[in-house]
Amino acid sequence: MRLFEILLTVFLLVSACTLVWRRLRPVVWLMADACVLVVHLILEGGHWQMMPVYVGVLVFAGAIALRGRGRMAGAAGVALMCVASIALSALLPMFRLPVPTGPYPVGMRTMEMKAGGRDMVVTVWYPAAASHRPFAAYRRREETTRQSSYQDVLPTNSRLEVPVADGKFPVLLFSPAWGGRRTQNTYLTEDLASHGYVVAAMDHPGNSGPTVYRDGHVDQPATGDAMDFATLSQDEINAEGAKEVERETADEIGVMDALEGMSQDPGSPFYQHLDTANAGALGHSFGGAVGAEAAIEDRRIKAALDLDGSLFGRMQREGLSKPFMFIEQDLPVYADPAKRSAPDLINDALNTSDLDAMRKFGAYRIFLHGSTHESFTDHSLFSPLARLSGVGRIPADREDAIVRAYALAFFDKALKGANPKLLNEVPGPYPEATMELIPAEQMRGSGE
Repeated sequence: MRLFEILLTVFLLVSACTLVWRRLRPVVWLMADACVLVVHLILEGGHWQMMPVYVGVLVFAGAIALRGRGRMAGAAGVALMCVASIALSALLPMFRLPVPTGPYPVGMRTMEMKAGGRDMVVTVWYPAAASHRPFAAYRRREETTRQSSYQDVLPTNSRLEVPVADGKFPVLLFSPAWGGRRTQNTYLTEDLASHGYVVAAMDHPGNSGPTVYRDGHVDQPATGDAMDFATLSQDEINAEGAKEVERETADEIGVMDALEGMSQDPGSPFYQHLDTANAGALGHSFGGAVGAEAAIEDRRIKAALDLDGSLFGRMQREGLSKPFMFIEQDLPVYADPAKRSAPDLINDALNTSDLDAMRKFGAYRIFLHGSTHESFTDHSLFSPLARLSGVGRIPADREDAIVRAYALAFFDKALKGANPKLLNEVPGPYPEATMELIPAEQMRGSGE
């Protein structure tokens, strides 16, 4: 709970006591509750986890006029409502994104652009000039569900629409998971921006979202069984994946074209700040496959980072002759194949084809022991309960730090010519991570 949420809850608990011991002057405490409530709503923003407390203030106001058992019932009701808000706030807390580790403040802009023939919504994080402008909200209200609506009052570490810092910065394109959203990896995109990258994250129409457009319509994420491993065959999965990866790759290249135009437009806030000729791509799950495919198709994209996503399309068949890093969860290994379900077997086949693709030109392959597929995203911050957050055995803040470190080292080497120690250490400094340097086929064939 945040400061004024805590104060409001504590004040209301004391208020419940005044219904029993009147010498504590309940009317004075009602005025105090009202003042703290107003400050909370203005500075922090209201949300559903605090709804029992909001109702509790009204119950307390009504109970002041009661006598005897009515007052006792009112006191008990107010106390229970405080406990209810405390429990809800513990299960789905108002989480804080980890603070970026780089030297730059971070700015954020969300824009609509025409890319690849489709209308796209893109959020851009970038190195920013110093500013006291407000921090951007984590999500827009229209892009949340009822359960996640509280996230539109969560602050990020990024200042909203502030000027870009002096300099020209490499561009990174981010694509979310199948059915994911452009803000799902803000813990990572903010950090990369703080180290001198411009990160453009996009929702892909018909697959990502919810996405709200200027005209008010909201595009919903993909539903149904288009990639259901339990009902489709491996061939059907590969065919569907190849089709969608081609469509989303066109989106990424279209966004890159639009950003290139902005960097040349004197009227754009990004004028002369974007190094689109020295770019990278990254994504989570299916978004990682899209980034790899875009690196094959677009000469401007010099490197790709895949966060636990199976590969499809040309990348699956041909591999990538550019720097490639694959960070993945550790999957269970069964000695008895009979214990493997149909989805497990398809995953096994995809993992084999992923490795075959990486072997063609070489890659960094990193296993995060104890991670899960969802723990690569902000979702791991949503709740202390693994069932609600998807977090694995690695604490969320620890895994975020590990992924940030490897992602930064990879792009610094690929795009800035650095030689980070982290990529030369095998084993590395993190016990939870095992890095494997996969040599290219021609190197193995030559005996090197």
